[in-house]
Amino acid sequence: MPVNYGNEPYGSQAWLRLLVNSCPILLDESVQDGVKANGLTEPFAAIDWRSPLAAAEYQEYKDKEFLTELGRSRFMSRLNRPLPTWEELNAFWPSNGPRWDGLGVTDNGRVLLVEAKSYIEELKSSMSAISKISQNKIQRSLNETKAYLVTDTSIDWTKPVYQYANRLAHLYWFHQVKRIPTYLVNIYFLNDNAMKSDTQLVPQSAAEWRAAIRGVELAMGIRPKHSLSRRIVKVFIDVGDIRNTAKANN
Repeated sequence: MPVNYGNEPYGSQAWLRLLVNSCPILLDESVQDGVKANGLTEPFAAIDWRSPLAAAEYQEYKDKEFLTELGRSRFMSRLNRPLPTWEELNAFWPSNGPRWDGLGVTDNGRVLLVEAKSYIEELKSSMSAISKISQNKIQRSLNETKAYLVTDTSIDWTKPVYQYANRLAHLYWFHQVKRIPTYLVNIYFLNDNAMKSDTQLVPQSAAEWRAAIRGVELAMGIRPKHSLSRRIVKVFIDVGDIRNTAKANN
């Protein structure tokens, strides 16, 4: 995800950094709207964003580090139970797991696991684990997630939809297995035209993103409505709105 640190940011990483650090109200309201669009009535008034923070040099966290960072939130006491330990997570998923684009905790005790995308090709990825032990652990956990979603376990989730699959598996583990109220927040940026090329399609509308997302779900054998669909928040934000809000806030 390229980042330009000049006057004009581009790429999902840069736009998310700008949202969290310069436009938190726009981001919070967009997440709230996404939760409401799923038909859930779990109102929250504030989000404690733990990453990517300018004060922490925009660090993104994975493995034990992301559990530690969530645990530092001022709202952690409002969760219905303690966060899982690294040993518990590592039993489900091997080391070098997902590096989250963003992390947050709401004031009503919901964990937010955030992924951000600027162009459609970012939806594609393949498993990179080399160790057979790691591969087997990943396959076991993916199959466990498929079974929970009543999805055909013979469908390969390790390519080309692996990133979404492993994020979905973590949502399943946090929310269903460990009973930590959790949202997987997918932020889809619109009109990030600096990313446009012959091989990179940049959506101009939410409808374009929705069509691409549905293509991923079909490849995974996932129905539009499933046991976790209400916990998957889709947020569509035009980069022009971020740019204008950031300028107004400065």
